[in-house]
Amino acid sequence: MARIDLKITLLGGLLWAGCGGEPQVPEGIECFDDVTVVEEVSELMETVSSAFNGKCVAIKEGEYVIPGLALRAGVHLFSVPGERAVLRGNDDEQRYLVHIGGAKASLTGLMLQGPAKMGVLIETHSARLENTEIREVLDGAVGIRCEEEDCLRAGRILLRNVQLRNSNYGLYAFGAEVRMENCEVSGHQSSGLSGGAGLYILGGSELSLEDSQIVDNQLGAVFDGASTEAELHQVVVSRNSQRGLWAQGLRGTMSRPALRIYGSRSRFEANGIVGIGARDSLGLSLEDLTVSDTVVLPVPTNLAQLSPVGDGIGLFSGSGEAQVSGVTLTNNGRAQAVVDSVGQNVVFDAAVQLSAGPNQHRVVVQNSSAVMVPSVLTSSTSELAISAPQLLLPRP
Repeated sequence: MARIDLKITLLGGLLWAGCGGEPQVPEGIECFDDVTVVEEVSELMETVSSAFNGKCVAIKEGEYVIPGLALRAGVHLFSVPGERAVLRGNDDEQRYLVHIGGAKASLTGLMLQGPAKMGVLIETHSARLENTEIREVLDGAVGIRCEEEDCLRAGRILLRNVQLRNSNYGLYAFGAEVRMENCEVSGHQSSGLSGGAGLYILGGSELSLEDSQIVDNQLGAVFDGASTEAELHQVVVSRNSQRGLWAQGLRGTMSRPALRIYGSRSRFEANGIVGIGARDSLGLSLEDLTVSDTVVLPVPTNLAQLSPVGDGIGLFSGSGEAQVSGVTLTNNGRAQAVVDSVGQNVVFDAAVQLSAGPNQHRVVVQNSSAVMVPSVLTSSTSELAISAPQLLLPRP
């Protein structure tokens, strides 16, 4: 009979067993020591507080009410494979559920749930969240703030198969490189002057968003600042009540866009006010995506009154260096696109496809000269009211 080697470590009263000398850990995690398995809050707090680089902590299935965990560099916290641990806060005054202050720490296979002000607060240049749900916290599900030197070259924050749900906002990133893959950001609402967005990307952050959904929020995604950049591929931005995507103050060029959205499976559907909008932003590239069914809502406008607005694409207030290529615009409530008071080089190419109802405008160009739109795509109308505010931003 062949011999089976078992590595058995007695920790916290539990046996952790693995075959061939290797304990089970989630894929992609490297442990420099034995895996510590915990099933009590006191064990969890004590183990994490003393954990060092390369330490792996596995949490048994159950609910753990914690005052907040702080992960040092290289510490990995995860549910026992095949189980699901739930970490909850004590009250709304608790600053965070988990703080990642050291590089290359990770969370995997967990559910984090309020009460707390923040779900995960990341203050370093590299970390990983995977197969994790964060929900129902007072402020943000994830807050990322990197003020280290060379943040954008030192590493990146990776979110893979993560769900951010039902908080004041989903993710806030300042000064960091962030990659999100197969994520869902939904249900974020705010009663204040700021907040309510699925994503806030600002302060020179660089976002790569792939195969993800931003749905049923107050605002879908907000991009702000001269050095902020984002690339969105195969994304669904849908049913966000007060704008699907909004860019303000970006500074790119046609050859190097600050914001690029592309992919035939990228869809902006049934958002309120505008599907994709930009004010005072340069360097926008929209390619081969669909914007449809934008909902008309009464909002404050440049006419100093409430006016009905619901446009597929809106380019406003000095925006320019913008290319709209191969985009499909369908059934957007007021107009398929509105271009108002823009700067240089706004181009809609001949591959843009439109489908407008009898009471809907096609592409409306007003108060602008350096705009290239095939005449077959345009509508003539009296000047439309514009809603292009500078949105206020939260701060974690």
